[in-house]
Amino acid sequence: MASFSYGGAPPPSHSGLRHYPTVHRPGLLPATAACTRGGAELLRRQSRATTPRTKLAEKMVREKLLMGLPPPSSYDTAWLAMVPAPGSARASRFPQCVEWIMQNQRSDGSWGLQGRQGDDPSLLIKDALSSTLACVLALKTWGVGDEHVGKGLRFIGHNLSSVTTDGDVGSRPVGFNVIFPGMLARCIGMGVEMPLAPADVDGIFRLRDKELPRWLDVDFVPAMYPRILYARLRMVDALEKTGISRSFSSEINGILDMTYAYASCPGLANDEEIMLDMTTCAMAFRLLRMHGYDVSSDASLGQFSEESSFHDSIQGCLGDTEALLELHKASQVQIREQETAILRSIGSWSAKLLEQQLRSNKVSRNIDPAEVDYALKHPFYTTLDRLEHRRNIEHFKTTAIQVLKSAYR
Repeated sequence: MASFSYGGAPPPSHSGLRHYPTVHRPGLLPATAACTRGGAELLRRQSRATTPRTKLAEKMVREKLLMGLPPPSSYDTAWLAMVPAPGSARASRFPQCVEWIMQNQRSDGSWGLQGRQGDDPSLLIKDALSSTLACVLALKTWGVGDEHVGKGLRFIGHNLSSVTTDGDVGSRPVGFNVIFPGMLARCIGMGVEMPLAPADVDGIFRLRDKELPRWLDVDFVPAMYPRILYARLRMVDALEKTGISRSFSSEINGILDMTYAYASCPGLANDEEIMLDMTTCAMAFRLLRMHGYDVSSDASLGQFSEESSFHDSIQGCLGDTEALLELHKASQVQIREQETAILRSIGSWSAKLLEQQLRSNKVSRNIDPAEVDYALKHPFYTTLDRLEHRRNIEHFKTTAIQVLKSAYR
């Protein structure tokens, strides 16, 4: 029987574990499956004490866990709306998308992710500018929504200074400095009267000229969407970190079973949504391992064993702290002696880059620097669950925003 290895620290004792009949779930290791019966009994006892308010909160969490498609993206909807119908260049192939654009413009004339109380406005302004110009372009393509177009152009004119403001790379959509000038050039070519002075237009085009050389050697477009699995795994992680996961054990088990089925035994190499996103891959590996699934570190994380794998990725281009943090956490979950080299290598270079980000104050805005510092100083096997739960609740962020092609929660 393989012994657990936690980066050199002694493994926790399992001498007090009660043994129940094994529950047969795909890929589940016996030690984890054995705990299921006891946990179910605990849930039944606790369910009798729940209040109506608690039940409502649990219902909302379950809906999130079992959600289907992610929330609508104004930016992506606009590009879909611009696809012409087969055999007709004068009509959209997706007229419902054109209608959605006209129905979902905000009162200030913009489109994009709706801000909430506590959001950092600097994380949303460039997403709003990009989404708004894309929606204006979609409406002008089909000659509809003149009033919406006018309001959208006024929003862009009033927020023009934000287009050329450098800011944190994590606060602008991926490729913004290339895509926004490209959309602007297309609008000008269509005869749209942009509320911009010639000097402003030249300044925006210079952004593209400066940025383009970085992308000339790219051989492919990285797959960043869909992120449905990422969102579900992130929610599972949040529930476990705050100590309330036992109330949703059925839904969590279903998500992990689905993740394992997508990935296929023994690694995670058969699902693009997992393998082509560094953060999702590392988080899936860690959660599956922690729940007793037999997942190979070589097949799952072997591609990230060298530091160059990060620098050559879209995450490296963005300085993505979350990806580094997830890789660092995943590196601590070792169960086989022969996999030590891969996980220790990942743990070493990810820790080095995280420390560099802390020292240079370059931690991504969606990550609390205190969380990075704590993770580096306190590996998961050195902490106590209840103290961890309390700390995570006190530091829980309800307004976290991610920015890729467009902003999302």
